[in-house]
Amino acid sequence: MKRNGCTNFEELSNEIIYEVFDFLDTYHAYEIFSNLNIRFRNLFTLSNFPIEINLSNISKSSFQQHYEQFFKYNNHRIHSLYISNPFIINLIFSSIKNDILFTQLKILYLKNIDSDDCNDALDYLVSLPQLSTLIIASFKNDCDRIIMYNKLFRLPALKYCKLSLGDGSAMTDGLLHIAYNNFSPIEHLIIDYNIHFNELFHILSYVPHLRRLSIKCLTLSNGQVPHTFSITLNNLTHVSIKLNHINFDQFQPFMTNLFRNLQVLSISTSMDNEYMNAQRWENLIITHMPHLRIFDIQHKTSLFGAVINSKTCQDLMNRFATLFWTKRKWFFTHQHYYLKRSNHGFFYSIQPYSLLKEFVTCFENLSNELIYEIFELLDFHRVYKAFYSLNARFYNLIFNSTIPIEVNLSSISKSTFQRYNKDIILPNKHRIHSLHLSNPCLYDDISSPTHILSQFPHLKTLIQVLHISIDNNSDQMHINANRWEQLILSHMPNLRIFDIRHENWSTYIITINHNANRVILNTRIANFSSSFWINRKWFFTHQFIHEWERNCIIFYSIDPYRRTYYTLCKQIHQSTCLNSKKTHMQSVQHLRIDNANELIDCKYYFPNATTLTLQKNFSKTSNLIIINLSRVIPLRQLTKLVIEYITLSLTQLIELLCCTPHIHTLVFASMPLDGVNYNSIQESQSFQTVSSTNTIINVTFKAECTFGTLQILAALFSQVQHLTIRLHEKDLKSYVRFLLEKTNRNTAHLCSLCVLLANTSWLTKLKKLIKFEKLLNDYILKMIDMDLYLWW
Repeated sequence: MKRNGCTNFEELSNEIIYEVFDFLDTYHAYEIFSNLNIRFRNLFTLSNFPIEINLSNISKSSFQQHYEQFFKYNNHRIHSLYISNPFIINLIFSSIKNDILFTQLKILYLKNIDSDDCNDALDYLVSLPQLSTLIIASFKNDCDRIIMYNKLFRLPALKYCKLSLGDGSAMTDGLLHIAYNNFSPIEHLIIDYNIHFNELFHILSYVPHLRRLSIKCLTLSNGQVPHTFSITLNNLTHVSIKLNHINFDQFQPFMTNLFRNLQVLSISTSMDNEYMNAQRWENLIITHMPHLRIFDIQHKTSLFGAVINSKTCQDLMNRFATLFWTKRKWFFTHQHYYLKRSNHGFFYSIQPYSLLKEFVTCFENLSNELIYEIFELLDFHRVYKAFYSLNARFYNLIFNSTIPIEVNLSSISKSTFQRYNKDIILPNKHRIHSLHLSNPCLYDDISSPTHILSQFPHLKTLIQVLHISIDNNSDQMHINANRWEQLILSHMPNLRIFDIRHENWSTYIITINHNANRVILNTRIANFSSSFWINRKWFFTHQFIHEWERNCIIFYSIDPYRRTYYTLCKQIHQSTCLNSKKTHMQSVQHLRIDNANELIDCKYYFPNATTLTLQKNFSKTSNLIIINLSRVIPLRQLTKLVIEYITLSLTQLIELLCCTPHIHTLVFASMPLDGVNYNSIQESQSFQTVSSTNTIINVTFKAECTFGTLQILAALFSQVQHLTIRLHEKDLKSYVRFLLEKTNRNTAHLCSLCVLLANTSWLTKLKKLIKFEKLLNDYILKMIDMDLYLWW
C-alpha cells in the first residue's frame, strides 16, 4: 500500500472508514490497518462497533494467530459468527466453558458440526443473552436429536432456528418429553430433514410462540395421529410442509387443532387423492382456517390402470373453480403423463401469492423513492391492480410519473389485453423502455411488432430490451431478418438486447442429410448473420427436431447467456450457429464438458470461466486435450479443475497443468500409472516445471491411492496444504509417516489430511503412531461421519 494512498484514506471520517471495513474480512482489515498508525489501531481496539467473523478454510497455526492477536480481545464486539471448520468449532467452545464471552453475539452459523461439538456449543450458548438466530448444518448421521432438542429449547433469546441434520440421525419418536413449564421463545423454526409425526408433535409443545414453521419432510411413525391436541399455537401464521405417505384423514386433525390462525399454507402431498377433494378443503378452510390468505398445494399421484383423459381432468378443475376459490384468487392446474403402465399426475397451485390491500396500508409510511423501488420488483400490471385505486397518492405515483416501466405481455387473454392496453399501456406509452411479448394469441391479434410500435411515438427513444417468444407458429415473417432490421432501425434505435425464440412445428419443413447432419432447405434464418446483427453482438442459432412424423425448427438468441454454468454434451439434434464468430458466454463461471468431440468446431467461448469439470464421458483417447480446450476457455485463468473421467494419464495431466498455472484446487477420480517410473518421471522438464510453478493448495484423489501415486502427488504438488485421499488400512501408517516426515520438503506446507471411508479403529492407530514417532506436537485428530481428519 502506497503512502499517498494511505494519506488520502486518512482524510476520510471514522464513520466512512467503518463502512469500508464492513466490506472486508474483519481480521484481514485488522492485519492491514492496525499497525499503520495510532488512529487506525484505536479504530479497532477502542471501538464498540459490532463485527462479523468468518472462520473457514484456515490452518491451525493461522487460526491460533488470529485468535491470540484479535479474536479473544474483541469477542465482546462479535454479533455474527460463521464457522465451517469442525476443528475450530471444537477449539472455541471447548476452551470457553468457564468464561462469559460473546456477550453481543446475535447470529451464529455452525456448519459441518458433529454431535459432541454441537452439545458443547449448546451448553455454552445458554449463557448468551442476545443470541436470536442459530443455524446448525450437519449432514452427518451421529446426531442424537433428543439431547440436542433439550439443550436447544433452553436458549433464552432464540427467535430464529434452522436445523439441517442428516436424515439418518437418531429418531426420537416420542422420547422427547412433552413441555409443560419450560418453553422456548422460538418464533421461526425450519426443520430441514426428515422427521416423524410424533417427534414433531413433541417439539411443538416447546414453542408456543411459534409464528412460522417449515418442514422438509414429515412421515408417519408407528401409531395413530391424535385427534385432540393439548398444545395450542395461537401465533402460528405460516406453514410450509411436505407430507410423505400421510393421508388426509391422518393429517386433518393436525390442521383443525393447530391452524386456526393460519394465513399462509404451502403443502406438498402424494398418493392419497383425497387431497384433491375441493369440497373437503373448502369446508376445512371455512371452519378451521378462516384467516387463510395463501393456499399453495402440490399433489403428486399415480393411478395404476386408471383412465385419465381431458374430461376427468376438466371435472377436477371445475371443482376448484367455484366462487369459493375464484373470489380468493386461488387458481390451479394439472399435468399428467404415462410411465411404466401407470398414469402419473401433478395437481398444483398456479397463483398462490397475491398482493392484498390489507398490507398496503404499511406502504404509506414509506417514501416515494422506496415505493418505486418496490414497484420495480413487481409486474407493472399487478402494481396497477393493487395500488391505483387505493388512494390519490398511489394513483399519482403510478400515472403522474416519468420513471420508465417494463411491460410483460405473456399468459394473457385477448379481453384482458384489451383492458390492459386501454388502462395501462396507452396512458403510459411514453414511459415503456422494456417490452416482452410471448403470447401467440396476442401476437396474432396485433399482427406484428410494427402494429404495436406505431402506437408509441416515444418508444423509439426509450425501448432498450425486447423479448419475444412465438410458439408453434409457421409464419416465416417472424424470422424475416430484413424486416426486423428495418423495424429496429426505424422504431428502436436504442435497443440493447434483442431476444427472440420462434418455434415452428410442421410437416412441410424440408431437410436432407449432408455429411451425417440434417440440413434445412426452406428457411430464412441464414439472413441473421449480416453485419447489422454481428455489429450489435446479437447472435442466433437453430435446432432441428423430428418427432411423431413432424419436423420442428426452433430459432433462438444465444447471446446474451446469463447462467453461471454451462455443460457441453453430445447433441442429439445438431445445432447450427448462424455466425462464424464465436459466441462469448460472458456469465459462465463453471464449464462442464461431457463429450470431448463437442470441443471441435464449438461455436461458444467462455471468457470468464474459472472452474472446469471434465466429466466421465469426456474422453477415452485424446491427444489434443490442450488444443481443443483452449478453443473454448482461457486456460490460464482457471482456479479449479475437476477431472471425473478415469483414463487421464499422468502425462496429459502435466501438460494440462502447464497451461493452467493459477489453479488452486484439483479434484480427480483416478490416474493410471501403469509403466510409469517414479524417478524418471520426476526428471522430466515438464514435471519439474509444474512442480516448481503450480499454486495448487487443495488436492483430492478419490480412487484408492497407491504409495507410488502418493509420492507423485507430493512431488508434483509441493505447495499443497489440504490433501484428501483414499487408502487401505495396511498402508495407513506408512502413508502418514511419509507425509509427516520433517525431511520431506514436498509436504512442508501440508497442514490438513482427510482419509476417505476410514474406520474408527484407524483413529487409535494413528494417535499411537504420531505419539511414538513424535511426528507432530500440536494437532487434532477426529472422525467425522466416515472420514478421518488430521489438522495441525
